[in-house]
Amino acid sequence: ISQFHTQHRGNFRFLESCHSFIQWLFPNREKGLNYQAPVLTMDEIAIMSADDAILDRVRKSLQLMLEFYGMSLITLPAGGLAVCRNPATWDACIRNLACSSHNWLRISRILKFLTDIGLEDEKMAYLRRLRYEVTISNTLSHAGNSYSRFWAGTIADETARKEFLAFPTNDTELEAEKTFMNVTVQASAPQPADAEGDAESFSSSSSSIDLREQSNARSEIEETITMNEVESADLTAQSVVMKATSEDPHGQDETKQ
Repeated sequence: ISQFHTQHRGNFRFLESCHSFIQWLFPNREKGLNYQAPVLTMDEIAIMSADDAILDRVRKSLQLMLEFYGMSLITLPAGGLAVCRNPATWDACIRNLACSSHNWLRISRILKFLTDIGLEDEKMAYLRRLRYEVTISNTLSHAGNSYSRFWAGTIADETARKEFLAFPTNDTELEAEKTFMNVTVQASAPQPADAEGDAESFSSSSSSIDLREQSNARSEIEETITMNEVESADLTAQSVVMKATSEDPHGQDETKQ
């Protein structure tokens, strides 16, 4: 895992196109569509949850994926964690994430694994960012079904989950959340050296990549979550891609390549 971090952090084209790594970084207790994917056991969860070295590697894996999505996990000056936008890569990365349903499935896997091994602070910081992007900024509005049914579904307590989904309940909460979420990556936050250029290059071909992935959505080996989510994400993403290609004069030509 540490070698993977060293070799592939910031390599966004690899992270977008390779489908054989995600189940190793974030194993899952559910048997999925990839018969080769390891199924996490309760004994393994107990061992991993008690091992600081393993938990540190999981946090690094999370940061690697967050960077791929144009985000970063930071520690706030007053304490606590937040997932913020990375201004150096945000525009290209969020465009790719907004129309690639297989990445929504990856997010479900990540959140489930963080829940299993007890990294609740990291999970809730990530969920808070996702809630903002789906329901307030609308950059991920097309992933609303995945957000409400599967991402927020990792909050085990039903009352807490309902409160989370109902937020914000008034204009004061809304404005406070906007202010909080406008925090950006601090200058001291580690940045992969080639991330900005790589983000732009992989984003330029994201339309054709995503269309190819739509036709193979049920055979991607990182999809180890329920069939219901695969179907929901596929249908939503298909409408996004159709809309994008109809509005983008380059989209039709790119999808034929």
